[in-house]
Formats: sequence, structure tokens, C-alpha cells
Amino acid sequence: MLTVTEDFLLLMLDETTGRPRLDSSSLPLGLAGGVLLDLSLAGRITVPERGAPDAGRVVVVPGPPLGHPVLDGGLAILAKDTPRKPDTVVTRLSKDLREAVAGALEARGLVRRETRRVLGIFPSTTWTPVSPMAGHAVRERLWATLVVGQDPDAPTAALVALLLATDSLHKALPGQDKRALKQRAKQVAEGSWAADSVRKAISAVQTAILASVMVATTAATTTSSS
Repeated sequence: MLTVTEDFLLLMLDETTGRPRLDSSSLPLGLAGGVLLDLSLAGRITVPERGAPDAGRVVVVPGPPLGHPVLDGGLAILAKDTPRKPDTVVTRLSKDLREAVAGALEARGLVRRETRRVLGIFPSTTWTPVSPMAGHAVRERLWATLVVGQDPDAPTAALVALLLATDSLHKALPGQDKRALKQRAKQVAEGSWAADSVRKAISAVQTAILASVMVATTAATTTSSS
């Protein structure tokens, strides 16, 4: 089974062109949120509640390496610094993350790297799923949860929350009613499908992504208008 982060990227890659379905700001922030969710599912981070030391900040839980290059890389970044708020952590983890996650998918034989030059000068790399069926398993899980209404497992609930935070539910399940998907996704994100610590992490990651996207959008608008 893939990580939440890998599932998210696989869903966000166009099967034909390999180009991302999300903009260049939202995709890396979503991937960074996925890393935090994966680390929470693995019991390697926590977000203490109000009144506790480092309340509202991402705290690393000591333990052995997880054996996954992306997740261990995320842990290494977090361990170098004092606990920070989730939106700060999401921004820090997002750098060069698409290439790292795509590389992990390539190692699993699920995507292939394709490099070309735009205008014959600028190099551009895409990651194309090796088969239209590459994301079939994860879409089946999402369909069962969001359309059929089955109770999800913890990783699927985390993925749903990530898609909700990045406003990409309809990209993962095209053709479905957007309002119905969002309503069901909110139920899943707020439900009791996972341990309390994971649900707290889900909430923190959603808030962090929304805040980070807003900052990135504001910065881009300011730059373009100046």
C-alpha cells in the first residue's frame, strides 16, 4: 500500500501528459501535508493540545527510521528545528517535495520520468503514470468512502482530508457531484475513523494548508500587480 503522500501525487498527475492537476503552489503544500499525515499515522509526530508543552506545534516523537526516503527526510528536517506551527512546517517540507515523492513512485514502477525542453531551451520534467490503472486502487477506496458511503480506514480518511484541504476532490473523482463530494469529505475528516491523535493532526494539516495556500496566493497576486 502506498503512503498518503504517494496516493495524493498519483491522483494529481494527468495520466496522459504527466502534468500536475494542481497549481504550482497548492501541489507541494498538499504533498507536505501528506507527509505530516503519514508521520502522524506512523506515530512519529504529534500536535499537543492547548495547555500542554508546545501546544499547537508539530512535535517529533523519537523512534527508529521508517525506511521510506520521503518520510525519513521529513523527519530529519523536523528534528533539526524546535517545534513549529503546522503552517510553518508545511511550507518548510514543501521544497523539492514533488521530485522526491515522484522518485519514490518511479522506484515502485508506477510513473516514468520524461524530460523535454520548452522552446528548446528550458528543461521541463513530467512524471507520467505508466498505466491508466496506476491510481485505480486508491480511486476505488475513495469511491467506496465518498460515493458509496463506506467507513474508511485511517489512511483513506487522511487522504480525503488532504483532498478536501487542497480543493481537489473533483480532480480525484472526476464526473461526481462536487457539492456531494465535499459534504461527504467533511463528514469523513471530522469523523471517528482514526485515533484521536491522527484526527488532531488531520485538523491541523487542513488548517495549515489553507493558510499556506492563502499566503502563496496573496504573494503571487502582489507580485503580478507590482
